[in-house]
Amino acid sequence: MPNDTTGTETTGTDTTATGPTVSFARDIKPLIETKCAISGCHAANFNFPTLENYTQIEQNKSRVNSNVQSGSMPQNGPLPQNQKDLIQTWINEGALNN
Repeated sequence: MPNDTTGTETTGTDTTATGPTVSFARDIKPLIETKCAISGCHAANFNFPTLENYTQIEQNKSRVNSNVQSGSMPQNGPLPQNQKDLIQTWINEGALNN
């Protein structure tokens, strides 16, 4: 792998020297659970896609990001910029299940 100017291997993802800055378990899952995967929205047996676990969220990450960034989702109002940035950064860092 190529090295950056500090001699650290680079992987092509936007991560710090210590790893990703956004955690799925700590940052993304709670955000999706409270803003998206709620009754009447993206919970099971409601609108599609269902966004209740890592696989479902990861498979729909581009759609989620596009709709969140444009402000069309969540339906109850746009997310604040810091939450939009968390989703974008998680995707840029490889959408890891961490």
